[in-house]
Order: sequence, then C-alpha cells, then structure tokens
Amino acid sequence: MKTTKIFLSLIFCLSLAVPAGYIKADDSAAQTASSTASTTTEITIGTDASSTSVTVNQQEESEGVESESKNDNEEAETDTGTSTEISTSTEEGVNEEASSTEDLNLSDYGNVAKFLINGHANLILIQIKQKINEKKEKEAEDKFAKILQTNGTASSTLKDVITQFITYGFNNDTEKLGEGERAAVVSSFKAAFNRLPETQNDLTDLIKIANGRFPSEHSASSEKRAEEIFTEIYRRAPDMSNQHDKAAIEIMAYGLRQTAGHRNLDSEKAGINIFKNIFKHLPTSTEDWNAMQAITYSGAQR
Repeated sequence: MKTTKIFLSLIFCLSLAVPAGYIKADDSAAQTASSTASTTTEITIGTDASSTSVTVNQQEESEGVESESKNDNEEAETDTGTSTEISTSTEEGVNEEASSTEDLNLSDYGNVAKFLINGHANLILIQIKQKINEKKEKEAEDKFAKILQTNGTASSTLKDVITQFITYGFNNDTEKLGEGERAAVVSSFKAAFNRLPETQNDLTDLIKIANGRFPSEHSASSEKRAEEIFTEIYRRAPDMSNQHDKAAIEIMAYGLRQTAGHRNLDSEKAGINIFKNIFKHLPTSTEDWNAMQAITYSGAQR
C-alpha cells in the first residue's frame, strides 16, 4: 500500500511539470506549415524573342491562428492586404496588355489607328519585329521637320505618332516603303487637307493612303486641282465613271502609294521621263511626285 501511494505521488508531480499550452513537436510543425499558404502564378505575354514572363507571388495568411496580441493580428492583416492588392494589380495589368495584343489586327487600319491614338505603338512594333528607338525617331523628326510643322490643331501626342509612322511604318507593307516614302505620304495628306492628321479617323486615312487605299475623307479643292493636272497630262477631262481615270484623280489628290510588293522601279523611271516631257522639269514637289505616281500606276490613257 505504501508503495502504491509513492507511485501515485510521482505521477502527480510529473503532471505539474508539463505546461498547460503544450503542443507536440509534430503538431507544431503542421500548424506552422498550414498558417501560410504560398501560391506562384506565371503569366507569359508577347511572342518569340519579345515574350515577357511575369511571376506573381502571393502570400495568404490562414485565418484562425492564434497570435500573442491584438496588434500582431492587425499588422498581419495589413501586410496580407497589401500583398494581395499589389499582386492583383500586377496580374490585371499583364492580362490587359495581353488582351490588347490579342485584339490588334494590322490588316484593320482603323484598329491600328485606335492602338496608336491610345499610345500603344510599342504593341504594333512587336508584331512587325521592331521596337521603340528614340534616337531614330529624333533623327526622323529633324530630317522631316518641315513636313511635321503643323498648320492645324494636331496635338503633340499625334505629332509624336506621325513621327513614329515615318520612322517605322505600322504594318509590313508600310515598313517596306522606307522612311522617305512614308514622309511623302504625310506630306500628301497635309497638302490634301491643309493639316496634319488630328484624329483617329485621320490616322486611319493616313495608313490607308500609305497602303494604296482611298481615304474616307475627301477634299474638293484637292480633287479639282488633280483634274486640272489630269487634263494637262492626258489632254482631256477625266471620266469619273472610268476606274482608271478615277484612280488617277485619287492618286494625284491624295498621294496614294503602291505597296512595296507592287512597286515597279522601271515603270517609275518611265513615269518620270513622261512627266519630264510634259512639264519640262523633273518632279520636285509633293504634287509633282503624286502626278508621276498617277502616270505610272493609274492605267489612265490619253
């Protein structure tokens, strides 16, 4: 009986030596591991060498974990909220840019103009395997300063876009024209409408002209002047029901360009000679070069 009492006393003493909040080592590791969940999301935008990978790490604090004080809980919640906000913002920005790239269609000139006027020239250049080159833009701005002088209300932003158009072109065809031809397109637009492009519709027409398409806007005074030149060249009035005569007027009035794949330099040399024989001088002005283009490519006959 005495032995039993001693044994029970030892058990009672040992129980007092263990703290009430005791957690076994294995349980503590499990609780610590479950207190923080970490997720990593990888988002890739762009294509080929231009592709960019963005990795977003987000830490999520699990709820219900006891802390030592109320202040510690508030700080943990604040940190978690900040991390979540930054991660969400970054993810939305990446998705928005990726979505913008998916919506881009270089064959839709109005779509291209919309991207340009919204400041997304860089996305267009990615599609034609180019990138922004500020040095080239400054060189083009200086070289074609006279053409870029505005006599209208073009904003500085649009003037920058026009400079970029001259520098790069905004699809495969206009890229191949060369900066001199692209500058001539801007000069033709300016001569036809007495201003640089000022709106999204103007930019659309500029791109149409560079791709050999008729602009949506028309200038009665420019077309009247084109009819006068037509009469000098062909010794008759134009017949606007004749597609070749109509093309000649449009080319002379607005400076429509042949795409790079359709240009024929031998034909253009012959057109220059014909122009010289008629006007007794080589083409020098925008009007002269547009007349040469009409002689070469419209198909109109005397």
